Amino acid sequence: MQEQELRDQLAPRGKLLTASVSGVIDDIGNSYEILELSRIVDFFNVMTFEVDLGNPPEFPNAEAAMQEFVTAGAPAIQLNMGIATYGIGGESGPIVQIPDVWAKYEVCQVHPTGVSIDSDATIIAKVAYIQTEGFGGAYVKSLDLDDFNDNSCNQGDYPVIQLIKDSL
Repeated sequence: MQEQELRDQLAPRGKLLTASVSGVIDDIGNSYEILELSRIVDFFNVMTFEVDLGNPPEFPNAEAAMQEFVTAGAPAIQLNMGIATYGIGGESGPIVQIPDVWAKYEVCQVHPTGVSIDSDATIIAKVAYIQTEGFGGAYVKSLDLDDFNDNSCNQGDYPVIQLIKDSL
């Protein structure tokens, strides 16, 4: 297996092998041999970027995805839960609906209507869920979509990343 050969090359050098994997339930069961992969990778970065505006915050698809990995044999400590640095809103095309992706700094600058972005409360709730379930940590797909130089949000550099860190 090529993955095992790669792992054998990385381990003596103190390097980690991670896999970014889908957080869509149908994809998980159909795409991955989770138990076998859990013996090879150090961490699964589960792309659970479900944006929620609920009060209290809820993210049922993200929770279901994380539990699907555990049920399939991945140790909770190997699972990093995705938290978004972006918002979703709008759609284009009469047949194919493609959501617009808005960076955190763009949302702060433009204040577009109809864009859903994780609130501070949602991020804090996701971090609490990570801790309660004993997962490995949080995973952020794209640092460049956070307000990386505090030009727009007036919350300091990397407000999403900093909130995750402060909440851990």
